[in-house]
This record gives sequence, C-alpha cells and structure tokens, in this order.
Amino acid sequence: MKPLISVVVPARNEEKYLGSCLEALLRQDFQSYEVIVVDNASTDNTSSIAKQYKVRLVFERKTGLSYARNKGFSKALGEIIARTDADAIPPKNWLSRIYEVFEEDPKVVAVTGSDEFFDQGILLKYISRFLFLMNFYLIRMFFGHYQLSGPNFAVRKYTLNGIRFHENDSKVHEDQDIACHLCSQGKIVFVPSLVMPISGRRLKSDPLYLIRYFKKTIYTFFLHHPVHKWHSV
Repeated sequence: MKPLISVVVPARNEEKYLGSCLEALLRQDFQSYEVIVVDNASTDNTSSIAKQYKVRLVFERKTGLSYARNKGFSKALGEIIARTDADAIPPKNWLSRIYEVFEEDPKVVAVTGSDEFFDQGILLKYISRFLFLMNFYLIRMFFGHYQLSGPNFAVRKYTLNGIRFHENDSKVHEDQDIACHLCSQGKIVFVPSLVMPISGRRLKSDPLYLIRYFKKTIYTFFLHHPVHKWHSV
C-alpha cells in the first residue's frame, strides 16, 4: 500500500545530526508515510546512520541541495511530498498538521511553516523565530505569495510535473524557487504556528550567513518576479 506522504531528507556529511532527525520523523503521530534519506556524496558515516533506521536510502552523486532534493522527489511514492533538513527536529504532529491543511482545501498546492534555532540559546531561539516569521510576511506583501521553508514544507506531488527548477544553489534558494513556480498553480498556505526547530550551526561557521541568506532570497524572487511583473497582493 502506497504511503500518503513521502518525507525527503537531503543529507551531505550529516552524521552529527541525522540520527536525531530520523528519530523525530519515526515518532510522528501520522500513520501513512515513508522517509527517504538522500545521501548527497557524503564522505562521513551519513549512510551508515541512515541504515540503522526504517527509511529508504538513495544516493545522489552530484553535489548540491537541489540535486539531492530532486532525486528524493523522483523516488517518492506518496501523493504528498514533505521536505525537511537533516539538522531539523520535526515535532511529533508535523505530518498530521500538514495533511489536515491539504485535506481541508483541494486548491492548496503547498503548505509551509516557519523555523527557529534550537541550539543557540533561548534568546536567539526567539529572535530567529521572529525574523523567520517576518520574512514570510514581507515576501507575501511584496511578491504576492508565501515562500517555502526548506526544512518545513510539503507539496502535492502532481504539481511538480513538468517544472524545470533552477539548480544553482550558490545563487538561488531551492525552496523559494519551488514556491515561485507553484504559486500560479494554486494556493501556498503558511501556518505560523507550524514551527520547525533547526540547527543554527551555520551562524558559527559563517558570521555572514544571514546576510547571504537574504541576498539569495532577493535574487531568487526577482529572478521570477521582476519589478514590472510583481504579483498583486
């Protein structure tokens, strides 16, 4: 029997975080789902860790988040494809809440929530939650649709057919790119209370991480929605 939801987890050298993510995913209160881990040319024990859990393990030799995501999407059996990151800790009701939104409205093509850093102290946890939340509303105000959060979104599988996504991860946010393609096919629903705990490790390794993040955000949206073609709110 095919699962209703396929969860895709791209992973490149994620031996430190992957186990915690998979344990959280396998504790979901939703019944019909599968978990697909995409090993993106890892050189550590990522694959070995994935094999310790009841998940499907696939490999993508081309390095890049977009390539890994696409491989996972292509292997998904579910009617709905959810995506999260290897350093995320999905809440127990994550999938059930996502599924409820799709069930309530057939016009919904994608569902997303916000994020927060869980490992950088209590102050930064709430600051990050606020900043991520404001980013969603600003994107909606200026471009007419919500973005998608890479560690915290799901789409109807059939909506991906025939779409050619951008794959240059150095310039484009792959999750926001999906949102720009899907916004014309139906509704993208943002659930503010659907918050995903993610690691803030990149803030330590790259002090300019947030600046680079927002720079890529601007590039991604203007690539799809030039000034003279902004969507009406």
